[in-house]
Amino acid sequence: MKLQQNIRWIFGSLILLNGLLVASTPTVLFPVCKSGGVRMACYYTKQAEIGLGAAIAFIGLLLLLIQKREIRIGLSLSLLPLVALVIVYPTYLLGVCHSNSMSCHVGTLPALKVAGSILVVITLIYLRLLTRKEEEHVDRR
Repeated sequence: MKLQQNIRWIFGSLILLNGLLVASTPTVLFPVCKSGGVRMACYYTKQAEIGLGAAIAFIGLLLLLIQKREIRIGLSLSLLPLVALVIVYPTYLLGVCHSNSMSCHVGTLPALKVAGSILVVITLIYLRLLTRKEEEHVDRR
């Protein structure tokens, strides 16, 4: 029981922190280009990533607070499309500036790809731990 609670806190905290990382990447850590009134693709990517990061952080907070395993499995499953969008928005859907020397292309894009990849791995490991517990309960019957 104590191990399950520790796992819940570890993964909930990791997801919460990575959600905050996604939201802060295009604004603070690797800010997108400063457009002088013209809204480029990186502006819209920034807005989308802030929203996605906030949603991911909120799910991480819920994972910390909710004890029922089935609900945590559902929340973790709901993370997968959000995390996929973290990677897909800047690469395919919205994009970043076309110039390879722009700050959004050099810093923001790779950072979001890395953050999204880390979140995919964390989420899949947590889902495996959650569903493995279920398999062990079924085998003991």
